[in-house]
Amino acid sequence: METWRWVICMVSALLLGVAASGVRAQDGPPERLATIRAYADAFRFFNSALAEEDAREMAVILGEEATRHLVDARLVVAVLEVDGVLDSARRGKKELLLGGKPAPEVIAALVRELSDRVRAEKKAGKADDLAIRRALEEHARRRRNAPRGERPFEQADRYVKLYRQLCGHPAE
Repeated sequence: METWRWVICMVSALLLGVAASGVRAQDGPPERLATIRAYADAFRFFNSALAEEDAREMAVILGEEATRHLVDARLVVAVLEVDGVLDSARRGKKELLLGGKPAPEVIAALVRELSDRVRAEKKAGKADDLAIRRALEEHARRRRNAPRGERPFEQADRYVKLYRQLCGHPAE
């Protein structure tokens, strides 16, 4: 992906994904509500068994974490979906779970990981799009439940393909 397209995706995510910590899903300006609705709809698209309230809760968490760490939330959604984490979303006895772990912890850990990896690649002199690509490959390399026989670059291709679709670009 060309650098200018990545910048446009990042800027639009930041403008649309502004979130204040502790704000409920129904609070805030119309743009924020539309963004939460869009991410909640995406979560429900990928997991139709997910309750509306749970999808909205995940969308708020995603918006807060992505904004805090300057990561495009669509990239996080793509990684969660390709990794199969969204399929495991369910309401536990006390909280929303992803892969058997509390959803806020899973989402926050993934956002921090992507942010740290991209930042490290950029410090090494990589351009934005290459830094993101390398960060995704490293994430795929370290996954515990990766599909057998799939190489990290193939997994990264799947992340990028879905991310591009979520950004509104045609799949290549």
